[in-house]
Amino acid sequence: MWVPNYQRAGLQFPNNIVQNEPDYVRVYFGLERSIAFHAPGFTIVDRPALDRHLADRATKSGAEIRVSNYVSKIERKNGGWAVSVRTSDGALEVQSKVLICADGHGTLLRHIGIQPPKEIISCMQYEVNTERYEKSVMDAYLSPELAPGGYGWIVPAGDGKAKIGVGVRNSPKPCMYYMQNLLEHGLRDSGEIAERMGGIVQTSGVIKRNLEDGLMVVGGAAGYVNPVTGAGIVSGYWSGKIAGQAAVAGFRRHDLSKEGLAEFRNKSQQLLAEPFDKTLALRIAYDKLGRREFEGLYRLVDKYAITNGFKKRRMLKAAVRTVIQHPNLAGFFLRFARARDALTL
Repeated sequence: MWVPNYQRAGLQFPNNIVQNEPDYVRVYFGLERSIAFHAPGFTIVDRPALDRHLADRATKSGAEIRVSNYVSKIERKNGGWAVSVRTSDGALEVQSKVLICADGHGTLLRHIGIQPPKEIISCMQYEVNTERYEKSVMDAYLSPELAPGGYGWIVPAGDGKAKIGVGVRNSPKPCMYYMQNLLEHGLRDSGEIAERMGGIVQTSGVIKRNLEDGLMVVGGAAGYVNPVTGAGIVSGYWSGKIAGQAAVAGFRRHDLSKEGLAEFRNKSQQLLAEPFDKTLALRIAYDKLGRREFEGLYRLVDKYAITNGFKKRRMLKAAVRTVIQHPNLAGFFLRFARARDALTL
């Protein structure tokens, strides 16, 4: 997570959840060529520990958390909502005046006619015990061989550990295949796998129907996920926080209609949906680049971003020369300029 973003969202956690704070990002173009950037400000956190911390804060604030409960159905009833829940003791129905849907991929919104984001990325991540990996560098692999339609990553997690993973989209082979390739290529089989995890991430942008009477949709269920990076911790937290605040305000006004919850739509649109619209446009433009444009982009970044320290005037002149050679890059550069500030969200 990038520090300015989670601080802006109001996400707070103790220092013992922080695993590492790397200073550099190294981007691989293909299998071998790489470019390193000085990029301080990123924080690597222990995600399960962060979830436990947030759950503890919620209970101390009065929330009731139920585990081993499976929601099988949602429907409108008596002017509110009826949620069918399966528990270890049997089935029950929970009724509520307002529903905040945060169930990620496979969302139950289909029961009421709301379609979830259409595009998904299959992801896998291992936590590996290894002493070989540099503690100050995060690696990102932009390689169709290692991660078609997505990218791979190796992130130092402190205490001799690294997080290594891939996200693939429309890939010809299963995600596990690319995960094994990255493990062999990135760590040369030097790591002992301590933990495995995987899942589905929505990357087609924020859905339009994320607000109805008595209903707000947040997190991955609504598509609050960066379409370029697949990041969703900060945006998931932020969208949930905005929805909670809107629900409280709606209860105080005795108005839980779509209009009464408009605070959610207004804030989430400005802070999250609009930035993700820009990153989605950038991702679509990147997908359209051919091999020649990709080579031109690599040479531009390699020569001017590093040797000249990202000086804007030189970068602009270099970009113009690159566009003259590769006209199809014009649209990509325009979308990059618009989405630049949203890429770390």
